[in-house]
Amino acid sequence: GPELTGGYGYQQLADMWAAANATNSNLIALWWTPDLQFQNYRYSDSELQRVNLPLPSQQCIDSRRSFVDACSADMEKKIGSLEGSCDDSSQILQKFVSTTLFEISNNPDVPVTRRNPAYQAVKSFVISNLRVDEIFDYWLSVKKDPWNFDHREAVCQWIADNFEFVSELIPPGFPRVLRDDMNKGALFWLAVFFGVATVLLVVGSFVVTYKQRGRKVMKYAQLEFLYLLLAGLLLVALGATLKALPRVPYACVSSVWLVNVGYTLDLIPLLVKMSAIVHLTNAAKRMKRIMLPSSKLFGTVSGLTFLVILFLLMWTLFDPPKPVAEDHITEETTEYMETVVTVSYYCDSKEPAWQYAVVAANFFCLI
Repeated sequence: GPELTGGYGYQQLADMWAAANATNSNLIALWWTPDLQFQNYRYSDSELQRVNLPLPSQQCIDSRRSFVDACSADMEKKIGSLEGSCDDSSQILQKFVSTTLFEISNNPDVPVTRRNPAYQAVKSFVISNLRVDEIFDYWLSVKKDPWNFDHREAVCQWIADNFEFVSELIPPGFPRVLRDDMNKGALFWLAVFFGVATVLLVVGSFVVTYKQRGRKVMKYAQLEFLYLLLAGLLLVALGATLKALPRVPYACVSSVWLVNVGYTLDLIPLLVKMSAIVHLTNAAKRMKRIMLPSSKLFGTVSGLTFLVILFLLMWTLFDPPKPVAEDHITEETTEYMETVVTVSYYCDSKEPAWQYAVVAANFFCLI
């Protein structure tokens, strides 16, 4: 042959097969399956016939020529010894998959419900030589653009005709489609109901307190502190209602501010007033007369509230709460056999330390 080793290239061998077919001549050569040329002459008078060689053995394989001798110009070395003349042994095929594909499919930063199933699909993909032969038959039947368009058309058509087989290769639970969880459940509606109801009750309490502001009991209780308490309760109720609606724009940040400022206006005035009562009681036991101006009490409340606002400002600037998606795989499927994954949302920050600090401060005030 024209090659350096005296052999022929693939295209040259293909031309030789075509010439032998056209002239109805005999030709013997080394070939393999599955391959397009093999399928091209199948079911014709020039169909390639397999030459049956002796079964392979380890002794025969060990007696074969080396790869260097196979390309030697010396014909005896190129042919090899009689002891090495046997069929090829079966080889177990292995798949080579990039580690990047494995890492993408198993990325711990991606929720399990949203991970790419490509690695699982490639790992489980198995196709027989007979099915590959069918694809080659499709390829040969298109006859439009053999080396560009036809093989793509052949694969697409084969998949369409063998969709049941292809669907078995898809990992269980895929493909998936994401849907917002429209069925909020009883807990969601209870949270919204109690939040709205509390807001209405607090507004009603504001109205009643304002109308009864002239009564002695109201004056003794100090209307300013009552208004602070009611304002705190109103903020907490509004924040709790918004917390159940994380998809509303700015609801997460607003709920944090409303709830925490509300708790501050609820708890701090009570603590300040209780401290003042204890101070007055101790002074009375010592027969002393003291004055506790309201400005001092309100100054203490204002100072502590300012510290809370400063903390919330840092939280909002450095790690603002945002809606976080939480997926749930359902047993529901679409008309296209897609598994439905419902998506619900809740508010959260990247660092849990902010929330821990708020809970600790509220707990300290309660005890």
